[in-house]
Amino acid sequence: MSTEVFRFVTIRPPQEVTPAEAAVVVDLGLAQSSFVDSLRQLRVDGTRSGMIGAAVAFTQSEAFIGSPQRIDKPFIDFMGAAQQLPEHDFFNAAIQGVQIDLRRVARGLRQARRVHGDVRS
Repeated sequence: MSTEVFRFVTIRPPQEVTPAEAAVVVDLGLAQSSFVDSLRQLRVDGTRSGMIGAAVAFTQSEAFIGSPQRIDKPFIDFMGAAQQLPEHDFFNAAIQGVQIDLRRVARGLRQARRVHGDVRS
């Protein structure tokens, strides 16, 4: 048993990362998109460099937002309002405090999908 542990440590030593890199965590279980599906697959049978390559390719695609200027104003307004809500009892505060025009948001979603494609697919 001890030789197996030693062999594992020898074959797969930990990779050193900077504190900034260590702070970046993406929970692949929460998101649903073809990009995240590819990252899940690469995590299972790919390499770290393969995942980094997939991420770099995604940042150069049309689906990548990249800057606040590419987000429609209703979404920016919604995110700003949500960030102002208290953490304690967030959902009740959201129901009571955030007045949002759902038709405007739906129009923004349809427009974003026409421009950038359906990022969920």
